Amino acid sequence: MGKNSFNGIEIMKLVTYSDNGENNRIGALLGDETKVLDLQQAHCLENGSTNPTLSSMLTRRHLDQC
Repeated sequence: MGKNSFNGIEIMKLVTYSDNGENNRIGALLGDETKVLDLQQAHCLENGSTNPTLSSMLTRRHLDQC
Protein backbone atom coordinates (compact mmCIF):
# COMPACT_ATOMS: atom_id res chain seq x y z
CA MET A 1 0.00 0.00 0.00
CA GLY A 2 1.21 3.49 -0.87
CA LYS A 3 1.23 6.39 1.52
CA ASN A 4 -1.89 7.77 -0.20
CA SER A 5 -4.06 4.77 0.53
CA PHE A 6 -5.98 3.41 3.50
CA ASN A 7 -7.22 -0.18 3.59
CA GLY A 8 -6.61 -0.38 -0.17
CA ILE A 9 -8.58 2.79 -0.95
CA GLU A 10 -6.80 5.68 -2.65
CA ILE A 11 -6.95 8.89 -0.62
CA MET A 12 -7.16 12.39 -2.06
CA LYS A 13 -5.90 15.15 0.21
CA LEU A 14 -7.81 18.40 -0.08
CA VAL A 15 -6.22 21.70 0.90
CA THR A 16 -7.20 25.32 1.24
CA TYR A 17 -4.48 27.72 0.15
CA SER A 18 -4.09 31.42 -0.50
CA ASP A 19 -3.56 32.87 -3.98
CA ASN A 20 -1.23 35.82 -3.49
CA GLY A 21 -2.62 36.33 0.01
CA GLU A 22 -6.03 37.60 -1.13
CA ASN A 23 -8.36 34.65 -1.70
CA ASN A 24 -8.69 31.24 -0.12
CA ARG A 25 -8.83 28.52 -2.78
CA ILE A 26 -9.57 24.81 -2.60
CA GLY A 27 -7.23 22.30 -4.19
CA ALA A 28 -6.08 18.71 -4.24
CA LEU A 29 -2.48 17.66 -3.52
CA LEU A 30 -0.86 15.85 -6.44
CA GLY A 31 1.85 13.21 -6.70
CA ASP A 32 4.55 13.71 -4.10
CA GLU A 33 2.42 16.41 -2.44
CA THR A 34 4.51 19.33 -3.73
CA LYS A 35 1.91 20.50 -6.29
CA VAL A 36 -1.71 21.57 -5.89
CA LEU A 37 -4.48 21.26 -8.47
CA ASP A 38 -6.78 24.30 -8.19
CA LEU A 39 -10.24 22.72 -8.31
CA GLN A 40 -12.07 25.94 -9.23
CA GLN A 41 -9.68 26.63 -12.09
CA ALA A 42 -10.00 23.04 -13.32
CA HIS A 43 -13.80 23.42 -13.25
CA CYS A 44 -13.53 26.69 -15.18
CA LEU A 45 -11.38 25.06 -17.85
CA GLU A 46 -13.80 22.14 -18.22
CA ASN A 47 -17.11 24.02 -17.95
CA GLY A 48 -16.45 27.69 -18.68
CA SER A 49 -17.84 28.86 -15.33
CA THR A 50 -17.12 28.84 -11.61
CA ASN A 51 -18.80 26.55 -9.11
CA PRO A 52 -19.61 28.05 -5.67
CA THR A 53 -19.03 24.71 -3.95
CA LEU A 54 -15.37 24.79 -5.04
CA SER A 55 -14.59 28.20 -3.54
CA SER A 56 -13.08 27.23 -0.21
CA MET A 57 -13.41 24.80 2.64
CA LEU A 58 -13.18 27.77 5.03
CA THR A 59 -15.80 30.21 3.79
CA ARG A 60 -19.10 30.30 1.93
CA ARG A 61 -18.01 33.27 -0.22
CA HIS A 62 -17.36 32.17 -3.78
CA LEU A 63 -15.03 33.63 -6.37
CA ASP A 64 -16.71 35.16 -9.40
CA GLN A 65 -13.69 34.83 -11.67
CA CYS A 66 -11.89 31.84 -13.14
